[in-house]
Amino acid sequence: MPTVLANHAGSDQRATQPRLARMARAFAVLFLEVEAGQRSRQQLQRLMCPVLFARLDQVWVRPQDSAGRVLAVHGVAVTPGRYEVVAVVERGPRVAALAFTLRRGTWGWRVDALARPEDGPLPEPAYPVPRDEPDIFELVV
Repeated sequence: MPTVLANHAGSDQRATQPRLARMARAFAVLFLEVEAGQRSRQQLQRLMCPVLFARLDQVWVRPQDSAGRVLAVHGVAVTPGRYEVVAVVERGPRVAALAFTLRRGTWGWRVDALARPEDGPLPEPAYPVPRDEPDIFELVV
């Protein structure tokens, strides 16, 4: 499947975008496998900020016969350290979106925001989460 990329962050990002597009597709595939109950959610823990991982705790497993599949991935480098992604996914007869942000920090690239539009806002974490950075959702006014 082709990956559509747009570059709004400058020419220095062009070399990084194919790698980010591959990372985004790989994350979407892994997320669908976890969502289907085919893989442990712990496999995603190091790829996500702690607060997001905790927020997904109550909503992300939807046992099904097979994982969905990624139909397309569209990403935009909005700054040198932030890559916004929408993955078009198919789960059984339904086609849906999975939106997420890859952000680069001292730990490398990881997902710090994720949404499935059909879920609405994510619940607060069911347990205390150590925060090594501000929660992205608290920055939205």
